[in-house]
Amino acid sequence: MRCLSHPGISAACYLLALNCFAVSAEEDANKLFSLSLAQLSELKVTSATKHKQPLNQIPATVYIFTEQDFSRYGFRDLKDVLKYTCGVEYGDPHSWLQGGQRGFTGTWAQTRILVDGRDADEISRNKAHIVHQYPLYNVKRVEVIQGPASSLYGADVFVGLINIVTKTSDNSAPGQYMSMVYARGEDELESAQINYSWIHREKPWGLSLHASYLDLKDPDYSDYVLTDEYSYLNQELRAGFMRTGFPYKDDNEGLNLLLNYQRELSDSSQLELGVDVRNSRDGGGIENPELIYSNFKETKDQLRTYLSYQQTRENGDKLSFDYQFVRERTIYDFNLRNLDLGNPPPLLSFAQEWTHLKNYTLQYDINNQELDNYLILGLNYKHLDQAKPQFELSSFDATEPFLEHKVKSLYVQDQQSFWQGKFLLTLGARHDDSDLYGSVNTVRGAVQYNISANQSVKLLYGEAFREPTLFELSTNKDLNPSDITTTEFVYDHRPNNAVSYKLSLYHSEAKNIIAEDRQSTDGIDRNIGKKEADGLELSMQWQLSRYQGFFWLNGVDVSEELDVAEIKMAAGITRILDSHWQVSAITKYTSEVDTEAFNENADREIVEVDSYHTLDIILKSKEFTFGNAGLASLTATIKNAFNHKNFYSNPRGPDPIKFLDQGRSFSLQANFTF
Repeated sequence: MRCLSHPGISAACYLLALNCFAVSAEEDANKLFSLSLAQLSELKVTSATKHKQPLNQIPATVYIFTEQDFSRYGFRDLKDVLKYTCGVEYGDPHSWLQGGQRGFTGTWAQTRILVDGRDADEISRNKAHIVHQYPLYNVKRVEVIQGPASSLYGADVFVGLINIVTKTSDNSAPGQYMSMVYARGEDELESAQINYSWIHREKPWGLSLHASYLDLKDPDYSDYVLTDEYSYLNQELRAGFMRTGFPYKDDNEGLNLLLNYQRELSDSSQLELGVDVRNSRDGGGIENPELIYSNFKETKDQLRTYLSYQQTRENGDKLSFDYQFVRERTIYDFNLRNLDLGNPPPLLSFAQEWTHLKNYTLQYDINNQELDNYLILGLNYKHLDQAKPQFELSSFDATEPFLEHKVKSLYVQDQQSFWQGKFLLTLGARHDDSDLYGSVNTVRGAVQYNISANQSVKLLYGEAFREPTLFELSTNKDLNPSDITTTEFVYDHRPNNAVSYKLSLYHSEAKNIIAEDRQSTDGIDRNIGKKEADGLELSMQWQLSRYQGFFWLNGVDVSEELDVAEIKMAAGITRILDSHWQVSAITKYTSEVDTEAFNENADREIVEVDSYHTLDIILKSKEFTFGNAGLASLTATIKNAFNHKNFYSNPRGPDPIKFLDQGRSFSLQANFTF
């Protein structure tokens, strides 16, 4: 195998060669690793089809990270998972995450996020808003679905879906768990987090309680934000602020509280109740020094309560009802960077307090085992009552007609198996009736042929649409929804017990894309026409004796190439050292990226952001007895071990130019089970 001379490509080729070596191996590592590749392929997933199916039968491309992966690779929150997910566009300005899926990038406005299958989007902006509110200590697995899924979930599942499956009394062992994490970085990063979980199971009921608190001081980027690499504009203004006594500062907090109660009412029926509180305080990250100074603070509070009922008939049919109520508020506090207004300038505050969402879903599953057919019929009703934004610099009067929004939906999905399971056909459709935009119909389809028990090919098709958000409409009330179609071919193979791999080729075509016409500050949102993306995703997992690992390669070609890397790849490897310790390494490479930026004359030009590559090393102990109290384990992590200077482009506009990623950092995590 001949490798290119680029160092990132060469390293990836070495890891690919290691994977190829694993293909020829027949040694079974099941006794050393908690989940074998066969067990992973049969892992049952609900989010892709709204009913439980083995991963190898799902009519979609799904990437899964389990709790074992979180521990193995030192992942602590959802941002860590997405950074190493194939097909994800990723950028971190140390505030709300930027990026998207399969060539569509920005602020995750085209992806929906679910918690246990229920909507968890930022409801005031209709997007997956990812800050500090998704720690992984209480998460069973994260499912990332690539491609549109509006036929099942409605608007905004435009390019993909993220489902976070939490630990409950139904899927996890009873007991108490506590972990403490402390991290420091060479660039003054400092982080402390404490997590607690309690799971109790006693027939016929079960209870789970999870609580977490994060105190994070992000790196000090004072020197960087005064350089030409960050921005040519307003350097003197920023330097003046720092000389006057307002240093760069980015303090953050995250709070998570989840209570889940499950009760078996009878042998065939079950009730579930829950409360999910997720609060985050964000210091604004590296982007905000351009516009505002260090007193910036984003407050995001979301309270979700839910009630679910499910009844299963003797023939396998299921009737389920789910109700969810969400209450959310967003507050931004900041001082403008303008010393002419005073020292410090007056404090400004944007607030949108206590927006409400009610979501009702009724679903009936018909499981006709004699005909090998599974039919789903569903009704959904959403009522969004948004609080009117309050801001001294804008009246937001134009948003009045859009503050209340009601959507009635009907969806159907039929899955038929032929020839003793060798051939599977999936057809789905959805009708959404919006009081703001009228009716929208979307469809999905999939054909799967199982060449053997461990080898299949799939042909997938999906449609989706995305409605304008309240804040987009506040700048342009004439915006129309966007729509997208995706066609995909997937080849999935597990040739032996040592390796499995998946190849996906896709083509997406979107129309009426909504984009912000940004200058140096916020601009008008417009429908900008068509965007196409063609891509390849190759992912591989392997196990060999005392080794386990993964590798993926993603190539994408988009009609609008800004802020999207043509090549991305990542690999991880774990070595069982002995009965007490294991060591892992995880690496990622992203090719150079073109971005639009202001030059020293304040004219727009295309700038190249250097390639990205990083390496993390994780040393983890197995559980050992902690006196009479229970079990304990330790994890030590070095992130960006070689302290490489990496950058992310800015997909939101031409200024700032790019964001500096954090340097080398060290963390220690202690886990206790009792």
